Amino acid sequence: MKELKSPDKIVQQMTRDGAVEINKTTSNTKRIRTPEQQATKKKLTRKANKKIYDKAQKTPETSRLKFTNTEWETPPNGKLQHIFTRPGREAVSLIRSEVRKNEDDNTGVQALGFSKRTAESATHKISDVHNRLKFEPKNKNAGTSKKALQKSKIKRDYAKAFRQGDFEGVKKSAKKAKEAVKKAEDRLRETAKFTRKHWKGITVLGILAVLGTFIFVGCSSCTEMFSGAFTAIIGTSYTAAEDDILGTEADYTILENALAVRIDNIPNTYPGYDEYNYYLDEIGHDPFELASYLTAKHNAYTRTGVQSELAAIISQQYTLTLTTVTEIRYRTELRTGTYAYTDPETGEVYEVEYTYEVQVPYYYYILNVTLINNGIDSVAQTNLTPEQYEMYLVYMETKGNRPDLFP
Repeated sequence: MKELKSPDKIVQQMTRDGAVEINKTTSNTKRIRTPEQQATKKKLTRKANKKIYDKAQKTPETSRLKFTNTEWETPPNGKLQHIFTRPGREAVSLIRSEVRKNEDDNTGVQALGFSKRTAESATHKISDVHNRLKFEPKNKNAGTSKKALQKSKIKRDYAKAFRQGDFEGVKKSAKKAKEAVKKAEDRLRETAKFTRKHWKGITVLGILAVLGTFIFVGCSSCTEMFSGAFTAIIGTSYTAAEDDILGTEADYTILENALAVRIDNIPNTYPGYDEYNYYLDEIGHDPFELASYLTAKHNAYTRTGVQSELAAIISQQYTLTLTTVTEIRYRTELRTGTYAYTDPETGEVYEVEYTYEVQVPYYYYILNVTLINNGIDSVAQTNLTPEQYEMYLVYMETKGNRPDLFP
């Protein structure tokens, strides 16, 4: 009897060395293809798929733009625009828009913009005339309509004179008309010839006119600028006379010295204290603060006119406080006493004297002297209005345009 065998179980598996075929029954392994062969197969498969995809796609209809010889020779607008002129036109457009934004805020800029636009218009007209004259010879029928109108007018004049019976006048008028037409044609031809020949010079003159306009308007703007700067300098300067400013500063320094002398004489002014304690800020001020304060409040002040103001300022700048402190303290005092002593042998009684210490309370008086310098700036914030204080800050920033006024 024939023995029956089951078929071998064969599987495929990927390894690092490529695809292999494994016989599970016999445990034999057979390599199907190497990694290089596997990569080659993938590459060929991708190419085949691409060819199939390309064939399935419809090829779009294409056409190329063509120009005739005439179109190549004569551009639509008479000249070719070079590609590198585009950035320049964009920059000019941006400058124009920025100038127009600021026209309402500055009269000089407004005048400059108007002059610039007028000059540009004149330049464009010159350029248009040049281009028209440059390409006019190519048009054989140019000027025909104008001549026809002139001839029609002359014929009407002839007919009118003929109906009135003025034959001699008709002849003379015809002769004069021919001469006038000829002269006009000659002048027009000369002007066209001159413009065609010297168009570069005319363009340069237009540019020079534009630059001259810019310079003129710029000078006007400079005048306004200098005027504004002069006004700003006047508005930020000390308006009082120099002698009044220095004299007022000296008077305020005298008041400060008097305050210092008063503090030094406090023990004599307030005697009887056991102790004097001093807590003092430095006495002094910034002379520019004083001058700025007085200028902001009184404008062109005088030395004699601000004496009462100086007294008010120093009373607000300095705060002098005298504080009395009373303490109960104790001191040690030596006292003497006696006691009776009996002699044990004789029995005689003696009076013996001895000394001892006691703590005796007493009052201790202290005077504390405190001086606070608030500064003139704090006085300005208190006394000046918001507008005056703003001017005070401006004067402090500029030092009244006199930084060398005080040593």
